[in-house]
Amino acid sequence: RKYLFNLRTEEMGRKAQRGLVRDWTTGEKSRGRFFKQIQEMFDILGSDDSVSYRDMIAAGGRKEMYTYTPRGDLICLPVNSLVLDFAFRVHTAIGQTCVAAMIGKRRVPPDYVLKDGDVVKVVRQETPVRFDQAIQRLCQTPRARSELAKGFRLRRQEVSREIGASVFRQEIRRYGMPFEVIEKKGMSDILTYFHLDSLDDLFLQIGEGRVRLRELIYEVRNGLYVGRETLQLPTGIFNRVELATVDPVVVKSSACCKPTPLDKGVIGLLSNRGLSLHKKDCSRLQKIKFQREDAVEVRWKLRGTRVTKMQKIIVMAATRHRIFMLLSVAPDEMKISEIVGLGRQTAAPSAWEISFTVVDLYDLKKICKHFDRSGLPYEFDFEG
Repeated sequence: RKYLFNLRTEEMGRKAQRGLVRDWTTGEKSRGRFFKQIQEMFDILGSDDSVSYRDMIAAGGRKEMYTYTPRGDLICLPVNSLVLDFAFRVHTAIGQTCVAAMIGKRRVPPDYVLKDGDVVKVVRQETPVRFDQAIQRLCQTPRARSELAKGFRLRRQEVSREIGASVFRQEIRRYGMPFEVIEKKGMSDILTYFHLDSLDDLFLQIGEGRVRLRELIYEVRNGLYVGRETLQLPTGIFNRVELATVDPVVVKSSACCKPTPLDKGVIGLLSNRGLSLHKKDCSRLQKIKFQREDAVEVRWKLRGTRVTKMQKIIVMAATRHRIFMLLSVAPDEMKISEIVGLGRQTAAPSAWEISFTVVDLYDLKKICKHFDRSGLPYEFDFEG
């Protein structure tokens, strides 16, 4: 009879128990850097805002370049990385507050593409920056893209939570119940039923359209308001929300009807990706199957909603004299940056593009009314 014995030394047992990866962290400094990158990769893959594992593999196979902090610390980044990639690689808090960088004596924006050997000094502000979504597509490192996605999600959730609280309050009153009913002890049982920990979580779920209002009201009526008379199920009328933001991370204007914050009758479909906006008479909206509780009528606080991006109006046909006369009597709130003639420089009417800035939606509405009164045909697409 033959026997097979498997002999294992203490060192072999330790490796089998702890894994070979643990050995990579010991000894040389380069091994420590390698382990840090491995740890960062798993942290990103395990986060709620994880990038695709394909992106992780692609990023790991790219050529690297060497950049440096002002103290001489080496920061290895994929070729074509941005200042923002550098900032997030140094520290998450530095990336979140990065507004610019100094490379030598030059001040460059966060989306500046770095070169091999650059010494980068990050310029920060005290509060987190509200980055534009476009910069995420330009970032080369999974960490930067993941952290930006997390920031976008938090911005959406902040507004969704406010929307959910407003919608829940309106819906309860539509049934003739006081909103204070949710302060009863039995509300904790309802939260447990929906697998939620707090009212804030409930408001968020409502604002993202993940809790059915009809089911929630049923639980409130039969758990907190049992035995009392309520009104009949409301039909046809949307709940209404009033926003103070035009952040495209939060509100997304549909391409089919292109609603703007100045339009009346704007409908927002609730989702965890933000409000999808349509005009009430949009033909595509009519084809979408949704319940009354899945949408809200959206209005904006005109004086309380800041407009941070450059706006453009295209006048379709006007002479040079006419366009300059019109702009000379435009509201003072219209800060004109550029006037470009889109046709031949002749005395005949041609198209003109006017770029300008305003402080808030109230000022923008005044400017649009000014162009309406002129009688000139024009196009305006809001830039959020």
